[in-house]
Amino acid sequence: MQTQTEKRYYTREEYLALEEVAESKSEYRDGEIVPMAGGTTNHNHIIVNLVNQPEVMTNQISFVVVV
Repeated sequence: MQTQTEKRYYTREEYLALEEVAESKSEYRDGEIVPMAGGTTNHNHIIVNLVNQPEVMTNQISFVVVV
């Protein structure tokens, strides 16, 4: 049998105070704090390489950002 824990809702001020000292990042969504997945080192290298391409910097190519 599963025990359901009661959801806690936070104010924006509470969330911001918690986020300042948190070891991991999270989102604030309708009063709930939701953990965010972190990017990897390889992911960061890919993004830096992508945005530093001259074609991207001069808008000669377009791409879609999916969130």
